Amino acid sequence: MKPILRHFVLWDAEFRRWRFLAVTMVLLLCVSAAVSQDKIRYGDIIDIDVDSGFEFDWRGSIDPEGNLEGITPYGDLVPAVCRTENDLATAIQERLKTVLREPKARVRIIDRSNRAVAVLEGSIRTATRFRIGRDVRLLELIVRSGGLTDDASGEIQLFRPDALNCEKGMDGNASPFRNIRISELVAGKVESNPLIRSGDIVSIRTADEIYVIGSVESPRSLSARSQTTLSRAIAASGGLSKRSDGKVVIYRREQNETKLIECDIAAIAAGTLQDVPLKSFDIVDVRGKGEGIRKFVPILNGRNRPSTGQLPLKIVD
Repeated sequence: MKPILRHFVLWDAEFRRWRFLAVTMVLLLCVSAAVSQDKIRYGDIIDIDVDSGFEFDWRGSIDPEGNLEGITPYGDLVPAVCRTENDLATAIQERLKTVLREPKARVRIIDRSNRAVAVLEGSIRTATRFRIGRDVRLLELIVRSGGLTDDASGEIQLFRPDALNCEKGMDGNASPFRNIRISELVAGKVESNPLIRSGDIVSIRTADEIYVIGSVESPRSLSARSQTTLSRAIAASGGLSKRSDGKVVIYRREQNETKLIECDIAAIAAGTLQDVPLKSFDIVDVRGKGEGIRKFVPILNGRNRPSTGQLPLKIVD
């Protein structure tokens, strides 16, 4: 190999090595900066180290009002929640200037495991609490919870308390609530698949119910849909039983009274009577042979959901 070519190859290899080191250092600095900008939240354990002496060092958690208590000789409260480590260190140094000359304070979040969990509840296979340790989106949490159930209404409500994750509202809106359509989430719209933060409460809306009771094969509650009619509701309940006379009474709550709608399934099947569209919370009572109209409106129990404290906890890291 010619001397000039050999020197060029050596120089190129050295240049590549230094470029690799430079890129690595930049990435490490970016990661470090991102970590240092993590904001303090409820449940965090904070460590404060002051150069002037161990008597000013402090370790603990923030109080319910979001302050650090007792870190200065005068017991002053120092607001901490939703501040970065650097911001809090600067605030502490200002407080300590009354007793120290040029104080230097370092603040670290040493434990993030007690932050508020995100909750996914409602029409989901397994309602779950999530302890979030990385960026995670709504669709991933739905998959981790087993997917949606058949009684989902088609809408999701996301509630975000600003004090728990240090974000004021969502999408530039001051409201802590956001409604998401499941159809848009499934279609892949990015804005319908938001990042979920600590403390978020995600409720998969459950469709209102229609109750089918009396002389059908499988009395049950059905999810109310816009296209649900009387004949479809009875078919979904296994059809009429042998003891049915084909007469139906629909109990419908309207304002402060209950309206009774009498129907004949045979007439609907023959096309001489229009099929009745059902509304949320209608009670469809299929009468048996020889039975009259009930004297009182049936009282039925709705769906039971587990309380938040009973939900399983999963770690997302």
